[in-house]
Amino acid sequence: MPYKKRFWSIVSDIDSIVEGLDNHPDHSKIIRQQTINYMIAEANKTSAKIEADFSFKTDKSKKATYTSLFDSWVVLNKDIVDGKKNNLNSSYTHYILQKLATIIEPNENSHFGYRNELAKIGSSYKDVESIESKMDNLLFNLNSPSHHPVFNAIDAHLEFINIHPFKDGNGRLSRLIQNYFLVDQSYTPSIISSDFRKDYLKLVEAARESREQGLSSRFNQNKKESDFFSFIAESILESSKSLEEKLSKTKFFQINFSNSDVKLLNKYINCMKSYFRSKKMSDVKVNIVNSDGKVRDHVRVKGNIDRIALKSLLEVVTKKHNNITYRVTKL
Repeated sequence: MPYKKRFWSIVSDIDSIVEGLDNHPDHSKIIRQQTINYMIAEANKTSAKIEADFSFKTDKSKKATYTSLFDSWVVLNKDIVDGKKNNLNSSYTHYILQKLATIIEPNENSHFGYRNELAKIGSSYKDVESIESKMDNLLFNLNSPSHHPVFNAIDAHLEFINIHPFKDGNGRLSRLIQNYFLVDQSYTPSIISSDFRKDYLKLVEAARESREQGLSSRFNQNKKESDFFSFIAESILESSKSLEEKLSKTKFFQINFSNSDVKLLNKYINCMKSYFRSKKMSDVKVNIVNSDGKVRDHVRVKGNIDRIALKSLLEVVTKKHNNITYRVTKL
C-alpha cells in the first residue's frame, strides 16, 4: 500500500470504530468517560517514560514528572473549556502553552515565555527569532482545523517538536497537546508503550529532520513523515479498539420501578443475582441506589449484559406483580 494511503486507511478504521461507539444504543457514557480517563493517565505515564533521562530519575522525581503532566492536562482542559464558554475564537493560545511549559518543566522553563537562546536539536541549531511566527501558524491550525482531527493532532505534535519553542519539556508537551486535541474531538489518545519507545524516537526524529530540511511539509509529506503519522495513528487505533472492547463487555443501566418499596426491590435484586450466578455471569453487579441521599428507589446493573437480555430477565422477575412497571435507562 502506498505510504500516504496507509495513514488514511488507518484513520478510516479509527473513524469506523468511533462512529460505532457514538451510535451504539447500549454503550455507557459513564464507562466511556472512565475508560478515557484511564487512557489519559496511561498516555501521560508512557509519555514521561519516553524521555531519555527518565530511567535515571529518583522515584520522587518520576512521581513529580507524572504529576506535572496530570496537572498540565487539568489546566489545559480548564482553559479550553473556559474559552469555549466565552465563545473565544482562539482556545489554544501562546499564553496557555507557555503556562503549561512552566508546569511540565518548572526548573528549565523558569523564564515565562518561549526560549530566548539557541537550542541544539540533532545536528542543527534552532533559532529564537522565528518561534513566535511558527507558533502562530501552529495555533491557527489547532484553533481553525481545516483537516481531519487525527491529522491535525499528529501534525501539531510533530510541528511542536520541530519548532522546539521551550528550553525543555517539548516532547511531553507536544504529546499532551496532541492527545488533548484528540480526546476533545471524541477520539482516544495515543499511548506509546515502552516496547515501542525506540521506534517512536527514530520515526519522530526522521520526520522532524525532513520538515526542518524542507523535504516534507504539512500537506506534502515524504515517506519518513508519513511513516511517523501512520505510527501514531496505529496507536490511536489500538486505544480505540480497547475502548470498543471495554464498552462491549461493560454496560451500565438504571432501572426505575413504579413501586420503590425497599423490600420489593431487594427481592428483585436477589432474583437477579441468583440468575447471574446460575449463568456464571459473575461480572454483572446489581445494587440499589439512593436518588436523593435518603430514599433507595432504583436499581443499577453493571456488567456484560445487553438491554434486551436485561429486559427479558426483568419480565421474569416481575411477573408475579402485574401492577409493577419499570423503565431501563442507559447510564
